Amino acid sequence: MDIENEEKNPQEQDLNHLSRRERKKIKKQQKEEQLQKERVQRKRKKIINKIIILSGIILVIVLYLFFRSYGLKDAPKMQVDPASYNFGSVSVAKGAVSTFMTLENQGVTDLIIDKIKSTCGCTSASLVVDGIESPTFGMHDSSTG
Repeated sequence: MDIENEEKNPQEQDLNHLSRRERKKIKKQQKEEQLQKERVQRKRKKIINKIIILSGIILVIVLYLFFRSYGLKDAPKMQVDPASYNFGSVSVAKGAVSTFMTLENQGVTDLIIDKIKSTCGCTSASLVVDGIESPTFGMHDSSTG
């Protein structure tokens, strides 16, 4: 008997003097306490995971904003003069109308225009760089320059 009592959990030895009903009640309480502890641990893990994810998102946003602002200091900056132009009513019978607009890079690095398209089939344009005119392009054509 002594060997059996030594192998038992010390809490179980303390319960031997209680009635069966009392032991069941205490074991049930212990089980509920253990389940509650496990629930609390799961909640803590979820909260920690959310904090880690939120911290990661914040870090990505901060890095994005930092590198975005860092890159914008030296970025090309195009200025168009005039910024807009209204041809008014255009008569088909009177023929084509035209205007010139100046594009100027006011940034530090090179301004690269690699694709140009118009938004209307009735419009065509060309780009003149250092006195050299690009091919004419329209809505369905694109020009590279």
